[in-house]
Amino acid sequence: DNVRQGVAVFLGSLASHLEKTDPRVRQILSRLVDVLSTPSEVVQKSVADCLPLLAQSLDEDERRALVESLLAQIIGGEGYADRRGAAFGLAGAVKGMGIGSLKLFGVMDAIKAAVEDKNAPEER
Repeated sequence: DNVRQGVAVFLGSLASHLEKTDPRVRQILSRLVDVLSTPSEVVQKSVADCLPLLAQSLDEDERRALVESLLAQIIGGEGYADRRGAAFGLAGAVKGMGIGSLKLFGVMDAIKAAVEDKNAPEER
């Protein structure tokens, strides 16, 4: 866990020093999002702390794709660690994009619909 946490912090710090238009920022972001499925809260929190700076460098379509993929993972994730990691990631991404992104990308509506769905207990 310590190694994964260190790598996540290193990649996030490295990406924050790259220019926003650098294609390596997107590669680092996708790797960090993949690391969110690690069943370690320490690693997930470290990745979530790195996401705000990276989310600011994305354009509108990339932001939407990131939010939609994290929401899909929260609602339909295979295990508790996947869903919890995606929730940490979504929180970090929203922190970077601003509170308005909750409404812009329909995050609250999706969460509300998942909570109200009586037929799928794993979504709640």
